[in-house]
Amino acid sequence: MPYDYSKLRGIIKEVFGNEEISRKPWIYLKEPVLEAARKRGWKQDQIAKACKLLGIQEEDIPLYFFTLKVQRS
Repeated sequence: MPYDYSKLRGIIKEVFGNEEISRKPWIYLKEPVLEAARKRGWKQDQIAKACKLLGIQEEDIPLYFFTLKVQRS
């Protein structure tokens, strides 16, 4: 099941100015991690860290991490 991380990318750009965050502690938010998340899914500690760094509220986690991609037929 593929997930849509466009909202996550958007908040990364909003908070940090771009997706190319290269210094710690932003390491979990870099594109390779987003790519890995597409294939294997996010780990709970990664989600918690990302939420803390980005100011994502607990009730908004599904919007950023578990929105399914709309499949066109």
